[in-house]
Amino acid sequence: MLIVAGSFEVDPARRELYLKERLEMMRRSRDEPGCLEYTFAADPLDAGRVILFERWENDEALQA
Repeated sequence: MLIVAGSFEVDPARRELYLKERLEMMRRSRDEPGCLEYTFAADPLDAGRVILFERWENDEALQA
């Protein structure tokens, strides 16, 4: 299994819109072969931070 994690700094006033705009991207990525999880999520302690978390079966699935 391969895990990819990262974060993005966003304007706190636009964070909910930022997340909403990524819903379709999350759906498409989760439909890809080998994708176990693909999630953008709000950091509950930092209003200007969004977390990205991905889990893939292996590196080949991620690269495809």
